[in-house]
Amino acid sequence: MPIGIATITVVLFMFHMRVFDDMKDKRFDDRHHPSRLIQKGKISLKALLVIDLLGIAVQFILTLLYSVNAVIWLLFAYAYAALAGADFMAGTVLRRHFFLYNLLNILQLFFVQLYIYAMFTPFFSLTDPGLFIHFLFAIGNAGILEIARKLKAPEQESTGNDTYSARLGIDGAAVFFVTLCLFIYGLFLALFFSQPYTTSQFLLSFAAPAVVCIAAIAYALLRKGLSAAAIPGAAIFFYLVTHGSLALPFLFQ
Repeated sequence: MPIGIATITVVLFMFHMRVFDDMKDKRFDDRHHPSRLIQKGKISLKALLVIDLLGIAVQFILTLLYSVNAVIWLLFAYAYAALAGADFMAGTVLRRHFFLYNLLNILQLFFVQLYIYAMFTPFFSLTDPGLFIHFLFAIGNAGILEIARKLKAPEQESTGNDTYSARLGIDGAAVFFVTLCLFIYGLFLALFFSQPYTTSQFLLSFAAPAVVCIAAIAYALLRKGLSAAAIPGAAIFFYLVTHGSLALPFLFQ
């Protein structure tokens, strides 16, 4: 039950993040990303906002039915999301610092992760080494998904200079992406070896970094839209394999 509610909440919260991003970046996107669906009028922000509000209602209703304590962390998550939606009250000043700005936005998932822990146990502490490693693993893995969508091919870049590939170059962005994935995989191994496992499960987990490395090499060498599109796919695969490998022993107990 809690894992189902937590999964629904995370998906809906990430949708909320995207809607708020589209709202606060409307002027910027109108200028630098005219081909996006919202800018082309294919989807309206008003419709997305209505869906988002319904999603928020669903999250709070489900959480209230299961854990009042977890509601507190969900409120913190949305309070921080509102702050991020207002550009942390810093206007355009913070936007000039690309990496800091993106890091602060990714940290919206900090409170979401605490909310997930509260769903499983009312009293938890990040001073527990295992829980702290898992916390870094989960936040980092979610961050990889956000970073992956900002690695583009040259023909996909806009005048906004708002991607990691535009800031670091394709080679630098590919190295950054792989390095972060390998670091997260190291955290995964620390968690993986702390629980019962089989040799086959361990060997299968190597598929996660292998796919990431292959996708990054193809992206750096080919520099085409198709190879750039493989990066988010590799990030999703990495996320599913690492999280799935940790969850499997508990699902079949």
